Amino acid sequence: MIDLNLRKQTALPLADALEGRNVPFVVATGYASSMVPACYQHIFLWEKPYHLEELVRALPALIYRS
Repeated sequence: MIDLNLRKQTALPLADALEGRNVPFVVATGYASSMVPACYQHIFLWEKPYHLEELVRALPALIYRS
């Protein structure tokens, strides 16, 4: 799981690296889904405030991708 904004720096380079290595991940963010770059629209978005149930529902898909 990565947060898109880490101390006012973007985590997009990390997301790119994970995508390039086919490593599954969840994007955690306080931003609206419309603020997430189009190239990451296929990634599960875990929006703040976090709800554990949403992450639990996303895990099977992540496991399947790995």
